[in-house]
Amino acid sequence: MRNLSPKDFVDFLVDVLGASGAVCGENFRFGYKAAGDANMLKELGKNLALKWPKCIGCCWFPTLK
Repeated sequence: MRNLSPKDFVDFLVDVLGASGAVCGENFRFGYKAAGDANMLKELGKNLALKWPKCIGCCWFPTLK
């Protein structure tokens, strides 16, 4: 897990854990060497055709079912 790229981490959340939403703060970091941030999470979600509510300082991503 700790060696996953940001994209692979998001893919894991969606494909393996069945994520359907999540919330993070603007200083959220994820992926190998904390390479991903809230903006990247938002962009990766757009690529997966996920819906995003408007929220300042946070982003939404699928929550666990």
